[in-house]
Amino acid sequence: MQNSESNQNTNFRFSDRDSIHNIWNRGDMLQEAKITLSGYRQLNQLKELEKKGLSLLNLSDPYLVKTGIQIVRLCLPQDSDLATSWVNDYAPSLINHPHPRVRHSSLWNIRTAIWQDATLASTGLELAKTKLEDQDPAVQRVAIWTHGDAVVNDLSLFENALLSITSYLNANDRESAALFAIEEFFGPLKKIYGDTEAYRAALIDILNNSGGYIGLKARCSLLLETPLEITTQDILLTKDRLRQVTLGNDIEPLIADEDYETAIERLSYEAQQSPTFGVSMRNIWLIRDILWLKSTSPRKIFNLATNIILKHEDGDLIRTASVLVGDCILQDIDGLADDAIIFVNNFFETSDNDGSQIVVAQTLRPLTRGADPTQQKLKEAILKIPNAENISVINTLISLAV
Repeated sequence: MQNSESNQNTNFRFSDRDSIHNIWNRGDMLQEAKITLSGYRQLNQLKELEKKGLSLLNLSDPYLVKTGIQIVRLCLPQDSDLATSWVNDYAPSLINHPHPRVRHSSLWNIRTAIWQDATLASTGLELAKTKLEDQDPAVQRVAIWTHGDAVVNDLSLFENALLSITSYLNANDRESAALFAIEEFFGPLKKIYGDTEAYRAALIDILNNSGGYIGLKARCSLLLETPLEITTQDILLTKDRLRQVTLGNDIEPLIADEDYETAIERLSYEAQQSPTFGVSMRNIWLIRDILWLKSTSPRKIFNLATNIILKHEDGDLIRTASVLVGDCILQDIDGLADDAIIFVNNFFETSDNDGSQIVVAQTLRPLTRGADPTQQKLKEAILKIPNAENISVINTLISLAV
């Protein structure tokens, strides 16, 4: 059965993205569920909503299955029995569903269930470990996230989870794998384990094997509280990486001539105007590399990245653009502190994005290394974040407390 909700309009939609990727702010059934829960007063309303969500899980249309999963997600914080059932009964099969976005959302519900009932952390971690080898990087990312959530809710799981994450990183040399491990596992655990030998050794290993990815080194240095050292080799590797990308006759000569200021203008325009997801994502990663060559103003790129986040509803693009935001702030922590705090507030006021935790972490975590006035601003900002009812966001704010 093909779902009519697949044709809902959005503020900005990519032509190469199937509608199943972003239904959190779309689809009549999910919006009706949000309205019901926002004002529900009787248990039977919650149970009816749960029943509706669960009834979609066995359908053949992945869009409807994912809609059901997200309806269940809305109910999980209100029902510990549902959380237990999700982790023990529903998730084991759904995290192996043929469609990657169903697997992705099913894992996300494990995260929500763990926050509802910490006794589910051990089982949730074991399920997440199996998905670190998933073929889809987005599923791997949520599996990493689940590792961090499991440990925060059950500290006895740290060594088990750390071994799993380090094994995953040893087998995956993509920068994005290490970046998200830093933000979704190491970052939230810094206040608890930041001074332990095992925690620091894992980060030092990432730092020493960063392969010239300067933004990755910067984040390791941030958590280790050590100075960032950018070597000549880092610069050469970054320039070589840029030259190897196929960008067309308009941009490739600019990269070859190291006219990075003009190249970044062209890439920025494409990133904002392209109708295709692939081009926008590619350009954001390229802009990150160019930014670390110190070829343009961090504030200029900060404005670009935050505009992309506030303009788009695509969760994957938002999370990637937030990495670029973090790169900008890491280069000018005190200079961009006020802008960062204002942006986070604007984001919460205008977005119902389900992945807001990563936006908060990428934007505010660098401020923990700012001067005393910046750290005071961070303390005040943490207390004022609007609409931070999402428990994982609250935990992120707690982990940022200075």
